[in-house]
Amino acid sequence: MCSTASGPGRCPSHHRCARPPACHRQLSQTRYRAALVSGWDIPAGASVLEVGCGQGDMTAVLAEAVGPQGRVVAVDIADPSYGAPVTLGQSAKHLKATPLGSRIDFRFGLDVLDETVTFPDGGFDHVVLAHCSWYFASLDPLRETLARVRRWARNLCFAEWDLAPRSTDQLPHLLAVLIQGQIEASGSRGEGNVCRAVIP
Repeated sequence: MCSTASGPGRCPSHHRCARPPACHRQLSQTRYRAALVSGWDIPAGASVLEVGCGQGDMTAVLAEAVGPQGRVVAVDIADPSYGAPVTLGQSAKHLKATPLGSRIDFRFGLDVLDETVTFPDGGFDHVVLAHCSWYFASLDPLRETLARVRRWARNLCFAEWDLAPRSTDQLPHLLAVLIQGQIEASGSRGEGNVCRAVIP
């Protein structure tokens, strides 16, 4: 890890770091997700349903937390071919090839609001929705999803990005999200994946 006066992920151009800045961002985001999981008190041996798993950033952290005796069922409404530059399927294949792979059951193309999709009531210790609410078309399907999945687990864990940036390096991401949301709200279909930037 690069440790400079600039801090992690802020290598000055003259500093030779073994890891590129993108790696620093991923490490920082993984630490953030690990802190969420720790705050949710997800213990070793737990069973977790993750809704909106995407490319598996939170999935990997959850799989590490539950340990070899735990399990993570990671679902996403998107098809495995969705995503760029790495698809959901490619990312899942990579994760499945790691020591965490045996703890994860990926299920893509699965809409938890589809009445044919069901899990046993109380079948999971935790259901997790982490950083996926912006991909819902509106608050209504998000509310319906929260109500539907709630019965499948004893604990509901939710996290979403804040719309109030704390530093200027967060502004590009925030502006991109707000623009994508506006395009979708106008009735146009953009190429982005954000439908509404909402904090429920």
